[in-house]
Amino acid sequence: MDEWEFMYKGCWNCTHFSKYNEFLYTEEAAEELEVSVSTIRRWLHRKLLEGKLYWRIRKKPEVPVYRWLIKRSSVERLKERLKVHTEKRE
Repeated sequence: MDEWEFMYKGCWNCTHFSKYNEFLYTEEAAEELEVSVSTIRRWLHRKLLEGKLYWRIRKKPEVPVYRWLIKRSSVERLKERLKVHTEKRE
């Protein structure tokens, strides 16, 4: 998916991006990793997950809306690391 194509279309929940299965939203990544959304955001800022912050302008009221798109591969890598870490604890 091209970054500018995403910004141009600007719609996250429509069918334009349903074919791009390699990305997750913060809520989906949190569910996948069984953590909170704030933990996902913290991991994104610490570069433990690969993602990109996109924005668009809402029509009414005209305010910017920001959403993270997270690479599914980075979520799967982190899931494996967490699994190994918890196994070592036990």
